[in-house]
Amino acid sequence: MTSDSLPLFPLRVVLLPDEILPLHIFEERYKEMINECLDHGGPFGVVLAENNEIRNIGCAARVTNVLERFPDGKLNIMTQGKERFRILHPYQELAYMTADVEYFDDPPESEASPDLAEKIIDAISDADTGKSHVTDEIRRDFKKLSFRAGAMLGLSLSSKQMLLESVSPDERAEIILEMLEESRRTSVNLKTIQENDTHRNGHQNGHFKK
Repeated sequence: MTSDSLPLFPLRVVLLPDEILPLHIFEERYKEMINECLDHGGPFGVVLAENNEIRNIGCAARVTNVLERFPDGKLNIMTQGKERFRILHPYQELAYMTADVEYFDDPPESEASPDLAEKIIDAISDADTGKSHVTDEIRRDFKKLSFRAGAMLGLSLSSKQMLLESVSPDERAEIILEMLEESRRTSVNLKTIQENDTHRNGHQNGHFKK
């Protein structure tokens, strides 16, 4: 594990490693922060902000492309998630928040069981993204596979945060599969309710007299 000082960008977003995140930068403090990152080639930290609080664990991001600069200093940028980090000590000496952070990763040689990995690949395929999006490199690296799935499958913020914090490939696989199954059950239940409502309305309408 390594530690560093990192500018923080609290957002109602969970960024996962390797995930692409487009951002429109319009607040003065964050225009300053992003320009500092661009000038020095450094990362900034994306942390989930909810109810006036920020989560303790986030993901470092790097600007991969400046799409547009506006006359008033606003920016449209493309960023990509990199290392995960844990906030050790936040402080506000600049216009934006910074923090001493500790980077972390899965334990060395940790891998998911093959059957769970294959289920995740199938889930990506079922989401109409196609297995072609799962390269051989990602198939061999379940850390990348689990984060790719988390980014592509429309999981809730809480589920993505759980993925971000987990250092167990098997646990991440189980989180993804559990959330997808819950989403499937919800969709099936909603469809059943809608079909029942349609049936009842049709039956009632059959008794209407003109």
